Amino acid sequence: MNSFFKKGVQKNNVFVFLLIVISFVTLFPLTSSAMQAKKGVEYYYETGEDYLMHSCTLSFGKLDGEAHELVYTNSGRKLSELIWELEDVYLAGLSFSTNPDERFHFNVGFWSALNDGDGYMDDYDWLDNSRPNQWSDWSHSPVDLIKGYMFDMNVDVKFWSNDYAAISGILGFKYDHWKWDAIGGDYIYSVGGGFRNWTGSFPDSVGISYKQSFYVPYGGIGGSLNFSRFHFNTYFKYTPFAWADDVDHHVMRDLVFYDTFTGIDYFSYGAEGSFFITNKWFLSVAADFQEYKETVGDTEIEDLKTGGRGFISKGAGISHEDFYLSATVGFRF
Repeated sequence: MNSFFKKGVQKNNVFVFLLIVISFVTLFPLTSSAMQAKKGVEYYYETGEDYLMHSCTLSFGKLDGEAHELVYTNSGRKLSELIWELEDVYLAGLSFSTNPDERFHFNVGFWSALNDGDGYMDDYDWLDNSRPNQWSDWSHSPVDLIKGYMFDMNVDVKFWSNDYAAISGILGFKYDHWKWDAIGGDYIYSVGGGFRNWTGSFPDSVGISYKQSFYVPYGGIGGSLNFSRFHFNTYFKYTPFAWADDVDHHVMRDLVFYDTFTGIDYFSYGAEGSFFITNKWFLSVAADFQEYKETVGDTEIEDLKTGGRGFISKGAGISHEDFYLSATVGFRF
């Protein structure tokens, strides 16, 4: 089990799972949530008529997670793994939703990091062939999140509903981008035929810069419940067709690794509760989890000193997971 889950995300996932179970038990309550472009919250007046509308939301929240970067030899043996944390990252988001008729909602949203977080990067190498299952070199560095943003757009199509509940299908596309700088830190290396026999510290400057970009066409299903001024919804999204690219710049070694990945399994689920303050203004709280499963791809290596390049088929690996808790204020018109 990786360090991200050891730091409590398992508990967060249980929380999200319980919210989703509650919603499904109560008639499979519609898509939306903080990390997904939101379908506008529906509110049924005393006349029982559905209010067709546009809506805008502003959200703030806290995200925790981690990304994995892996390096493989030509034979497929894992040579290196770098774990980049997303810890105490605060995001702000804007979303817009419109429904041209009762069944269709078109939604778009954008979220951006507000701070550089409090995470670390751990870099493990397996370079000792006599101890293939034990890391030979390790370093630990604080990281700054340089960039972090997510974009999502989708269409929500309602295929069943009554006065209080609805079920819909979702088709959409999302883009996630993250970039870190690892600065300074400490290391334990194996040198001169020894094993973990050399320790020290890096200069207090950027040693490694790493960025990930994910491209995700997805489908999903969602449900909602409406009780007077209270609204509850949940969703599940999945695709086996996500793709990604990443760039790793080892500054002190003057090496850059360019990796590409296809056929990534992606899934996401979340739940949200909303309350109408007035007929137009509402408040929401939401919990969302997403994961990009570990996938192997190709890597190209550039030596910045000599200009030389090399290519390794299936020489790289990537994964990512995060959990987001947020609060939202919304207005419909």
